[in-house]
Amino acid sequence: MIVVQDPDLFRRDQKWIRELKLSDVGFRYVGHETTKYGVVWSAHIALEPEAELELTLADENWASVRPMDPGTRRVVMDAFKILIDKDGALERLRNACS
Repeated sequence: MIVVQDPDLFRRDQKWIRELKLSDVGFRYVGHETTKYGVVWSAHIALEPEAELELTLADENWASVRPMDPGTRRVVMDAFKILIDKDGALERLRNACS
């Protein structure tokens, strides 16, 4: 999950997906499709050697604890590991779900 101020900006111009430095980790971009899941959207990126990378982008409100979206709660409870949390919003979200 990538939480950004304006996820639609990334959805409108998807050139950035093709420009990911995937070759740095041994992969090559083949193509991608996008899917909307409620309040978020995902880019499903096909790679070679055969693999798929899913990047999901959400508005900052996705991490809101009041009110908390049921889909957000499900993601946090199923498989949620925080890599970067500049303002602590994701840690607050995780604490509210536990």
